Amino acid sequence: MEVDAKDDLSEKALLEVLHPLPQESPKHFAKPAPPRGAGPRRMITKYFRCCSYVGRRGDGPQAISIGKNCDKFGIVVHELGHVVGFWHEHTRPDREFFVDIFYKNIQPGQDYNFEKSKPDEVDSLGESYDFASIMHYARDTFSRGNFHDTILPKPNSGFRSEIGQRVQLSEGDIRQTKKLYKCGGNQERLSITDE
Repeated sequence: MEVDAKDDLSEKALLEVLHPLPQESPKHFAKPAPPRGAGPRRMITKYFRCCSYVGRRGDGPQAISIGKNCDKFGIVVHELGHVVGFWHEHTRPDREFFVDIFYKNIQPGQDYNFEKSKPDEVDSLGESYDFASIMHYARDTFSRGNFHDTILPKPNSGFRSEIGQRVQLSEGDIRQTKKLYKCGGNQERLSITDE
């Protein structure tokens, strides 16, 4: 995979995630094989925000933005999650059974990041709600201020750990990725290793 970054910081961050050193990442993706008959994939980074389209758009390079303060491992992996086709976990159609959203605490103009998806827009591939997903927001993401929660697990969910981790792919992230790309035991398409 080629990376055409607009700055050295974005390129360095992406390359460290795509080809991490073993001691830096307990779980990582190996370089996926391109589909048969396809040329090499290119990724273009822009330096202004932390965002990406969900899934591949057209035949050209995939755009991903790794802006200021986004060059951290977990944030880059989160944005790459969008690139490979994943939406935010807390926007699932069944989210009302697992989390509460506090719209009054969300920064003006950021409420779209918390909109619930329609069932025909998202397929969770039979996976249960994953509080540990790298695609889940933290409790105060886009908060109006300190100590203002924007999203919390429902009290009856039984989940008591922090949400919104940016350390590694969760087991659910790994299972869902394998299902989406029909990897199963096929290590040619996707390799996730524990080192």
